[in-house]
Formats: sequence, C-alpha cells, structure tokens
Amino acid sequence: MRRPFVLAVVCLVVAATVPLPVSAHSNHLTTTSQVTSDGTVTVETVFVSQRAHLVVHANDDGEMGEALGSRPLTPGGLQRNVEVAIDDDVWADWGENRSVWVALHADDGDGQYDADDPVFTLFDRPVAERVTVGKGDAALVTGRGFYGQTTSGPDLSVGRVTIPDDGFLVVRDDETDRVVGTQAVDAGTHEALTVGLDESYYAEQSGGFSVRAQVYLDDGDGTFDDADRLVRAGDAPVETTLPVSFGGSGRNETGDGAGVVTPGDPEVNTPAETTGDASPGPTDTATVGTDDSTPDTDASTGTGPGFGVVVALVAAVLASLVWFGTRTRP
Repeated sequence: MRRPFVLAVVCLVVAATVPLPVSAHSNHLTTTSQVTSDGTVTVETVFVSQRAHLVVHANDDGEMGEALGSRPLTPGGLQRNVEVAIDDDVWADWGENRSVWVALHADDGDGQYDADDPVFTLFDRPVAERVTVGKGDAALVTGRGFYGQTTSGPDLSVGRVTIPDDGFLVVRDDETDRVVGTQAVDAGTHEALTVGLDESYYAEQSGGFSVRAQVYLDDGDGTFDDADRLVRAGDAPVETTLPVSFGGSGRNETGDGAGVVTPGDPEVNTPAETTGDASPGPTDTATVGTDDSTPDTDASTGTGPGFGVVVALVAAVLASLVWFGTRTRP
C-alpha cells in the first residue's frame, strides 16, 4: 500500500502547478462493511458539489440492483458518518448478512430519488462501493476516507467506533498485517477515538503509511490476544483503512506538541463538515455476524483568486484516484 500512497503525494505536488477551471470538482464517497441493528447504514465520507441522493442498492451478481433505501444530500462539502435507512419492508426480510452497493446519484431536479437518476462518475468509474451489511448488534469503524490524516507523533484518530460488547480497537499495518496498536474499548459508540502506535513501528515509517483499524471482542481476560474474536459482517471484517502522513515538525517531534493533527477539507463550496442522520427502522436483536456466516457552481478559469481553491480540489481528486483504485467497484 505504500506505493499508492507515494504516488498520491507526487500527484499532489504536480497538481499544485497546473491551472484548471474553478468549476472542477469531485463527487465521491467511502464506506465500510458493518453490522446494524435497525437497518441504518453509516457511510464513512461523502462529498457532493450539487444536489444528490445517497442510495443503498442490492448487489445483483456484482452489479447494482434495485434501491433498498435512499436519502437526499445538499451541497455542503465533505460530510462524515452519513446515515441511510434501509426501507422497513426490505429490512424485515434482510437475513443475517447481505452484500450491497452504496452509490451517489445526481438529482434530476425534482428533489426525489428516481431509478433513472444517474450515478455520478469519477474518472469514468461509478461513484459507488460494495460492502457487506450484517443484521445484529451494531458494529462499525469509520475513518477519514481517502483524505486520511497527518500526525506528528505515534497516535492516530479513528472517526467512530461502535462495538456491541467490551473489546479492542486493533490497528494493523495494511501491507504486512502486523498488529501495531491496540486500545481497549467499552461497549457502545465512541467518537474521535485515539489509539497509540507501537513506537518502533512508527520510527520505521517514512513519507507516509497505511493501516487498518478493526474491532475485536474481548474473551474476558481484558488483554488483547489470539483468543479475542474479530468482528465481521459475513466474511468481511468490520474495519476501515487509514492513510497517514507526517505533519508538524516531523515524526521525531517531542514534547507536548506530539499528537494528531487533522488536515482541513478542500476549499470547495466552503465545505462544512457535518454528520448525517436518518430515521431508524425497526430494532432487531440478532447477534453480530461472525466467521460462520457467509450545487451547481459558476465556471471560471485562470490563476486568479480561485486558483488556490482549484489546487486543493485537484489534489483531492488525484488522491482519490489512487485511493479508489484499491476499492471495490462495479
């Protein structure tokens, strides 16, 4: 995973020298496999520059099938942890786990999702991801999507962690699968949870790295070990990928300044980071899935006042090209 990360950095540097229309923008989303008790699907990050609809689709032999639930979105920049409610009748017949597509559709002007509303594309690929949604006690991990985070010390921030029983947030190197950080977590939902990394691992890194944050249930001894169970939605681990780069005065910074520094969002449509909510469906009390289950903008060009905005946005688009190249697509 380090090679794509380095490529992203190179792309950002190149982008800073290229004048492009201010109207250029990138509509995108990232999401993760999860378990939900009430049919509410949480989408990790969504960015829209015009009115849109966030839609959960059935997986039809690898293609997007019928809509299972949707919600409208208004342009407002990057949004995190956006919730979409599965239709009640669909949720009632969900079963234990289902593979679904989460897609971003353009609004045709009527403010309602219609089957013929087109899916946004990014580099000629649909803005959609396929994940597994399990029915049971809620379990979820979300991060910052392809924007990632910067750090000046051996600590990372995870956006949201939901775990049905006491357990652990476990961080693994995305390339070697080595465990490089753990944090005990009580049952429930936790926002902006910080986990420390192994200092020797952190010292080995240069230029940036990528890790996965997963949730495990404690076997009762209060210590993370091989007996603790990875929480899954079907066969898919409940996890998120966290791209990390170095910030501040560098990874060797010492003193009180060490810690997590989260980057600002692209300066497009004055994005305001928000949290989406959806009306929950009926509550289900099944257990967590385990291994046993199988606005429109005015266009302008040049290098005038809007150019700084374009640089930030093009940088985000190029980073997304690298990020989405590793994601599941139709």
